[in-house]
Amino acid sequence: MNSIDPTLVRRLRVTYLGTCAQRDLGDLGVPSSYRALLCAPRPAAGLELTLPFLLGKNAKWSAEHEFWREVCERTESQGLPPPDSDRAAARMLRMGVPLRGHGTLSAPGHKPRLELYLYPFGCAALATVDLLWPQGTTLTAAFEQLTAAEDAEATANAGTASVDTTLRQVAPEAAVAVCALFNATPKHTVMTPTHRIVTVIDAAVPELATMPEASGPIHRDMHRLAAGDDPPEEPRLAFVARWVGRSFRWSPADLVYMLDRGTTALAAGPARQRPADAKRTTSTRHRNLTLTLMHVSASAAVVRLSRESPTMFNQDWARDSAHRIGRLYGPKPVAARYWGLEPRQFLDPLSVEAVEAVLGQPLQPAQLPPQTYP
Repeated sequence: MNSIDPTLVRRLRVTYLGTCAQRDLGDLGVPSSYRALLCAPRPAAGLELTLPFLLGKNAKWSAEHEFWREVCERTESQGLPPPDSDRAAARMLRMGVPLRGHGTLSAPGHKPRLELYLYPFGCAALATVDLLWPQGTTLTAAFEQLTAAEDAEATANAGTASVDTTLRQVAPEAAVAVCALFNATPKHTVMTPTHRIVTVIDAAVPELATMPEASGPIHRDMHRLAAGDDPPEEPRLAFVARWVGRSFRWSPADLVYMLDRGTTALAAGPARQRPADAKRTTSTRHRNLTLTLMHVSASAAVVRLSRESPTMFNQDWARDSAHRIGRLYGPKPVAARYWGLEPRQFLDPLSVEAVEAVLGQPLQPAQLPPQTYP
């Protein structure tokens, strides 16, 4: 039976994603103003803003730089230079590159941090904490401590905005508060459901020869970390097939379990046995997954906003966003090895319906996951 050493789970990284899209963000929502900020980031509404891929001396080799380079569909040799003209900034805006700001977060856990991704139509917030057990613990005990931590008080500060809430709700409420800095009386708001992303950063995990069995300990524990005490979903519907070679296959060495409420990632074998995109550290993989879901969430939010409360600007952004999401499906998916199936599995039916309405055609993936769960 698949199991994890009950004494050696030492670190979980937990990120909460909340996204808010609004009809009117004042000057920030004017394309020319936003492009000017992309060309020359400067403080706005008390927020220090920068481009999301410029982080430190080794920014070119960071997970952020690689991620946004993939978003902009540029090769490694081309790189990702900052926009130096209105035309270059307009291309980045079409590709969905936001401005990045930092807030402060006071919450249970190790090194709480708050990131804010600002778009001309809204804000996506990521609230992250680490939970540590130097002597090791079980995943069941880790889940219980996570439940207690996310119900505890948390305070977020972003620019001149302050939010007092719980860890579970701090990301969406921070996203709303940031939008309010630019327009205190929004005409229409679209919120995406809060999504919890949990990665087992450090643990003693056995090498699995097969995918986790239904209702077995790994299936049960990964489900609880993703979705709490709800009844477990069928493994074939929740585990995400991975890109191996030239197709999607089940990979017991690299487990991602995704539901509409949350996601759990667990590297269940040595790096040499994992798919090419999973041979990174668990921290880097967590970072890539959170950025991916944040990017898809923001794209889906503006598509839904344009359907519910259309304006000239948000309809343009919605078309660009719908085409970006469509390119992750097919008929010739963009970099299937890099993006994987996570964007497809993350999108809720309401967002898929809105994207298809904007595109005027159904989303038809060229690469399908395996139909039979082993």
